[in-house]
Amino acid sequence: GLGVPQLVRRSGALRVAEVVSEVPGQAGAVVLDLGFETRVQVTLTGVGGALAAGDLVQVAVSGTRGTRVAAAQRGYFYDGALERVVDGDTVIAVVALGCGVTRRMRVRLKGVDAAPIETASGKEADALVCKRLKPGDPVVLETFRADPYGRYLAHVFYWGSRRREKASAETILDKGRFLNQELLDAGLAVAR
Repeated sequence: GLGVPQLVRRSGALRVAEVVSEVPGQAGAVVLDLGFETRVQVTLTGVGGALAAGDLVQVAVSGTRGTRVAAAQRGYFYDGALERVVDGDTVIAVVALGCGVTRRMRVRLKGVDAAPIETASGKEADALVCKRLKPGDPVVLETFRADPYGRYLAHVFYWGSRRREKASAETILDKGRFLNQELLDAGLAVAR
C-alpha cells in the first residue's frame, strides 16, 4: 500500500471578518461579513484607524474589539463547542462567528468518507468520534464550502477531554488533535 493519505493542516487567524462597507453618517461604523451569509453593523474598537471595504479584521467572540489582519492570515477558522456527533463523518457544533453572533452548524468532515452508520465499519467510525468528542467539548473548525446537503465541509480540531490542562482556541488550532486525519489513520474512513 501507499500508506495513509495525509490531509493538509493549515493555520490562520480565528473569526476573520471582511468589511463590506462603511456606514454613512456614523463615524467608524462598518458592516462586517462574519461568514455564512451573516452580516452585522458594528463600530469596532482597537483597529487603529478607519476601516474600508475589503479590510480584514479578527473579531472577538463577543463585544466589539477587532484587530486588523493581513490577507495571508485569511482562513475560515471558527471556534465553538460540539453539540453532538451525528455519525462517523458528520457532527453538529455551535460556533462563534464573532461580535456575539453564534451559529449552529451541521458539519461534514472534509477529505474523509466513513461507511454508513448502518454498517459495522460505520458504527466503528461513529464510536471513535464519540469517544474523542463529547457534547460541550471545545472545537475549532476550518470551514470550506457547503456540500449539496447544506452541511459545511470542515477540518475539525479538538483538544481531547482526557487532557488535564485546558487549551485556548488558538492552541487547539495549532497543537490540537485533527479528527479528520485520525479517522484516516485508524482506517475507519477513506480519503475523498
